[in-house]
Amino acid sequence: MRVLQKRYSAQDLIRLFVFCAFPIHVWAIIIMFRSVPAWLFYMSQSDFIASIAYHLTFTIFETLLAFIILITTGLLIPRRWVPEPFLTLSCVLIVELSIMAIVFQHLVLQYASLRWMFVSYLIILAASFVILPKIPKLQQITRILTDRLAILTFLYVFFDAIGVIIVILRNL
Repeated sequence: MRVLQKRYSAQDLIRLFVFCAFPIHVWAIIIMFRSVPAWLFYMSQSDFIASIAYHLTFTIFETLLAFIILITTGLLIPRRWVPEPFLTLSCVLIVELSIMAIVFQHLVLQYASLRWMFVSYLIILAASFVILPKIPKLQQITRILTDRLAILTFLYVFFDAIGVIIVILRNL
């Protein structure tokens, strides 16, 4: 715990969590609302609420996994990158990973070739590692963006907590 406190302030951890949670939750909500009209035709009300709860529970666990991976990575990289260059880089990389996951899911559903997607994504990652730490304005933009998205993200997390409670009560 002390190692974590030496590397990150509480505000830095909140910023990292916001950038982990926001794209994952936005995509999960889009996918969920795409399925809702079909669910309404063949599910009872309790099954419908349970499906949403399971969906939200998976989303919060996915967010926590991404957050833990980012924190662990931050502890392993050199101290000179932490906090600002690492925070900016990790925020941009998590958005890039989220976009790649969305494109990947779309291409898999279309039975398309994934080779060019991986090659282009590796090029984008390499460019990010080289270019992003050198742009000081980007660090300020990520700070402002995370401060503005924090309230919305914690609203998503509140609904996730309700979903987890529903899943636990349903399985008791």
